[in-house]
Amino acid sequence: MNKGLNQPASLPEDKGVGPWQRLVEALPELMQDRELDKQLTQLSDLFSRCFEHFYVDWHWRGRRYAKLHPVCPEQFRYSCNNLLSARVFGDASPDQSTRQVLTAWLQAAGDVLASHGRTQLSRADFHALAEIKVMLGQAQYIQAANQYVELFDRNGGTHLYRVNLHQVEAMFGDILCRVHRSYLVAPDAVEVVERKRNGRYTLKLGEVTIPVGDSHLEKLRDRCPKWFSQRAKPRPLQTWLYPKGEENDVKLTG
Repeated sequence: MNKGLNQPASLPEDKGVGPWQRLVEALPELMQDRELDKQLTQLSDLFSRCFEHFYVDWHWRGRRYAKLHPVCPEQFRYSCNNLLSARVFGDASPDQSTRQVLTAWLQAAGDVLASHGRTQLSRADFHALAEIKVMLGQAQYIQAANQYVELFDRNGGTHLYRVNLHQVEAMFGDILCRVHRSYLVAPDAVEVVERKRNGRYTLKLGEVTIPVGDSHLEKLRDRCPKWFSQRAKPRPLQTWLYPKGEENDVKLTG
């Protein structure tokens, strides 16, 4: 076991059913059992089956549920929300990509348990989120549309999914940025950040303009500082003095 601690552990390649599909398949049975301790125990067992050599203990409002794994060192802690957190144990520390998969899985599982009216997150929701996951590499931005979200890809296509924007953010918030109550954007798709005269910001993604919500501004400054270090290109002097420029046969000479 000590030898394994020297090298980060990575997940084995999926052969057959992957961890996300297992979570989807376990959801109906999980939602039938309304006792939290039993639900957390089921998720702990499922986590160990999905990710070999890793184990999880759940803490709800600071109280420990499920079983401890003292034979394995604790690798990291993850807070799913203000009620639920997880402690991951393993023989070897996970590498960065493995940790991202583990935390995304934990967040998805935690969202099932702690969401408003737990039955709101259904099997259909997870299927929609799985389809969005496949499209993430092509996503430019995602917009809320009542009980749906609309994904706009970089080829000009649109895709509609029956989930809400909060669920998408909970699952993929490490990949997409929440910039407004109605928008998630892919950070690398943002071409220009503009500051308006009223002090508010907008993002340019090709021909699309997306507003930045005031409540999201500080988090975006920390996460994407390059956006706000850009300087707007100065407008030529003649466009300020003569909006139509040379169309009125007006030329400025030095």
